[in-house]
Amino acid sequence: MEQPRPSRDPWLDNTRLVAAVLIVVMHVSVTAMSSTGILEGLWYASWPLRVPLFVIVAGYFSSAEPLRGRRAVFLVRNVLGVYLVADLLSSLASAAMGERWWINPVIPPFALWFLVSLFWWRAMLPLVAHLRYLGPLSVVVSLVAGFWPQVGNEFSAGRTLALFPLFVLGWYLRRIDLRAIVDRPWVRSAGWVVLAGTLAFAGVFGSEVSRRSYAMRDHYRGDGFWEQLPQAGIRGLLLVLGAVGALALIAVVPRRRVPVMTYLGAGSMYVYVLHALILDISGLRSTSWYGSIDSVPEVIALMLGATLAALALASPPVRWATRWFIQPRYTWPFRDEVPETPPLGKVRA
Repeated sequence: MEQPRPSRDPWLDNTRLVAAVLIVVMHVSVTAMSSTGILEGLWYASWPLRVPLFVIVAGYFSSAEPLRGRRAVFLVRNVLGVYLVADLLSSLASAAMGERWWINPVIPPFALWFLVSLFWWRAMLPLVAHLRYLGPLSVVVSLVAGFWPQVGNEFSAGRTLALFPLFVLGWYLRRIDLRAIVDRPWVRSAGWVVLAGTLAFAGVFGSEVSRRSYAMRDHYRGDGFWEQLPQAGIRGLLLVLGAVGALALIAVVPRRRVPVMTYLGAGSMYVYVLHALILDISGLRSTSWYGSIDSVPEVIALMLGATLAALALASPPVRWATRWFIQPRYTWPFRDEVPETPPLGKVRA
């Protein structure tokens, strides 16, 4: 008899919706903010609640059990496969608009790096989970990776290594039962205080750090170890800032099922992948209309429009139309059982 599927926890679906919407809003608005200097502090203030939060929650939903059976199929089909299809669709759309046909899955298109990194993180976790002191080791790897010029955007290697500590943190939080911790009465109040302090700090001092440092995509700049060392320190501080801000938001997000919000949060991957494709294909941020934005009301209107668009991407009609792509269920390329490997030296009859 098939075991019933466990019900989804609305708490983390609510959390993922906040992160997904903020990612879309800032991806849509950041160029207008930068060119006009209007509300640019919101980009820095919201950074811990975007990528760091998404990575931590991804780690929370991951397992260190050996990759076999349905888990292995899901990783290949629903993470790597979705990325390859998205990359193909981006290339086809570019060719349809008259650009040169070019497909290069080695270099992830706009924002789709997360799928590649998620594939590597989940593939690595069953191996590295055997290491003692995995948390501190992941931090060391993150900081040291920036010293290697060979670690960059290819196969999303730079971000995979740089953000791995946050993924490990999410996995660790599941092991210690984070839900039981955040249900304590004092945690929610403390979370609001920490969240306000984190957002204020990031909003005021965040611009002192270059956007390149937040991206964590490429190696450190500068000649020699000593000139690059401060950038390693900045990366470490950003990881701490991202972890603290993300955990504070996790502590204050509603734990109960919230009408509409919880349902849309369950479709956060639709929001992320589809918005990346739309922005990559549409060229919105290079249009003359976009370039004419130069006032606070216009930037706020742009952000509100992006919010509504993000919510629409998780709506039932969009999910129904794109389920074949974002949540594929095909099984024909996969074996039911992994072929048995005979022992070395076995003599066959």
